[in-house]
Amino acid sequence: MDGWFSELALGIESEMAWESPLGSNRELFENCMELNDSFLSVAAVSSYRDPGAPKAVITDRKSGKGEYLISMIKATDRFGRDATLTRYVENLLGYIMSDTISPHAIPGAESGPSTERVLSLSKEDAVFVDISKVANRGFTDDAARSGWTGAGPDADLRNLAPGMESVTGLVPFNVLNPAENGGKSCIVLSGPKGEQFPSESGAIPVGRKCKSLFFLHTAMYVAAKPGESLLDYVITYEDGSKTVAPMRSKMEIGDWWKGEDYENARVVFRDGDKTVFATEWINPTPNKVITAINAVSKGNAIPVVLGITAKSNDKSSRSDRTEMDDNRK
Repeated sequence: MDGWFSELALGIESEMAWESPLGSNRELFENCMELNDSFLSVAAVSSYRDPGAPKAVITDRKSGKGEYLISMIKATDRFGRDATLTRYVENLLGYIMSDTISPHAIPGAESGPSTERVLSLSKEDAVFVDISKVANRGFTDDAARSGWTGAGPDADLRNLAPGMESVTGLVPFNVLNPAENGGKSCIVLSGPKGEQFPSESGAIPVGRKCKSLFFLHTAMYVAAKPGESLLDYVITYEDGSKTVAPMRSKMEIGDWWKGEDYENARVVFRDGDKTVFATEWINPTPNKVITAINAVSKGNAIPVVLGITAKSNDKSSRSDRTEMDDNRK
């Protein structure tokens, strides 16, 4: 990384407050690591509450016969006004305008184009599906093991704050506040060491046309083999027809302990070794109204559903969408 550092960081002061690429005007004073020869630039962006989860914000990678460079540092709006950011942009442009691939670019995978799906959804197209009526557990467990999955206070998700700022990433979710919903904030279904929970959530009302659905979920005590479904979302349409969205182990969902990104699952919240995933299901019939969703456990894990966001296909119903900007903290 010495070449990277000398070419991009030349003349840049080390004490800098990069603005979070995730918005909300948060500045990473505490979470941003100093530029050095080991890390070009990293920041704790998987969750602003998790300073122990650094992620790269500048990367240079080879791709086929070329290369691509990604810089998530918000700098262009201060170009010409801030000496540090101006120097950074100038160095960045000089670096990428070379006629040859940089010797510092990280080699890409040799197996061809990535099959990983990029998850993103603009707030204008986001519609939050209300799971409050079927939620059956809270995030905090206690000595009575009456919360989360009942595994005890050391194995709950108490550090996940409710609201639209509780998880980060490129898909907005609205996480229920248990204090405003009778202590219930998520759906916990049956599985190994969790036989006391229901196998199905019951009907979660939707009532609109959707291009796709984004699920915020995780699982505990996963006994499913990779590629085997551990959770099915049964989608019911207005005409009475149904379709199933299978959530396969290590594809659309994974075990919450030391979880990682998979083909169609991204870790969007991390609390130490505990992780929560987001995944997208593309609706094969987007012109049909979805009336309800039913989450069904396959019995080979304890699935937990924390939120659902729809990508609307009904442009006439924008007025009833949750306005995120008015609710940001």
